[in-house]
Amino acid sequence: MSWLQAPDSGISLQERFGSVGICGGYGEFNPGSSLPCHLHKYDESITIIKGEAICEVAGKRYLLSDCDTGFVPEGVHTVF
Repeated sequence: MSWLQAPDSGISLQERFGSVGICGGYGEFNPGSSLPCHLHKYDESITIIKGEAICEVAGKRYLLSDCDTGFVPEGVHTVF
C-alpha cells in the first residue's frame, strides 16, 4: 500500500480527491491557541494526537480530538 492509499478502501487519495501530493507537519499548541485563516497550494492532512481542536474548513466547523484526522483540499480556507 502506498502512503497515498486510503486504508481499507482500495482507493488512493489521488483517485478520491484528485491529490498528487499531500502535506502534513507536527506542532504542539497551548490550550486556547489558534491559527489565523489560511490556505495552501497543496492538500493538507491534520491529525490531532492529544486533546481537541475546532477546525473550520470553507466555513464549516469540525471538532477533531484524540487521533482524528482531517483532510483539507488545496486552496480551501482553513482556521484552527
